[in-house]
Amino acid sequence: MGAELSQCTPYQLVGTPVGLVPRPEIAFSIEGPKGIVNLIGLFDSGSDVLLIPRSVGEAAGFNPHASVNTYGVSGSAAGELFNAQVSVAGQTFVAPIFVAVDEEVPILLGRAGVWNHFDSFTFHNTEQEVCFGESLP
Repeated sequence: MGAELSQCTPYQLVGTPVGLVPRPEIAFSIEGPKGIVNLIGLFDSGSDVLLIPRSVGEAAGFNPHASVNTYGVSGSAAGELFNAQVSVAGQTFVAPIFVAVDEEVPILLGRAGVWNHFDSFTFHNTEQEVCFGESLP
């Protein structure tokens, strides 16, 4: 088994039309041809992919074309899939990222290529934090 991780990240309070809502927003980074970009994104169990807007992709050195579409609750986005080095919760690995050609997409830390590096995630609503379980080889 991998090394035990004890990293927990507090939820961020975000203003919404229904008031302040605690969200599991996680610090992570991606590395592309131009270097490392540090991000904060929603840790989203409903998202299949790690999703970033065009400006973030370009900062890392990825120039997306509208070659594929991804679909979600709020609609669809055109963009391109790239493989990038991702660092989150003390682990670094290569994962697919979807770089949208649009700026109007949220930064999402989705499942593909990310979740398979940890044995579990725990959302502690009372403590308002998300904790990463043991890392997997």
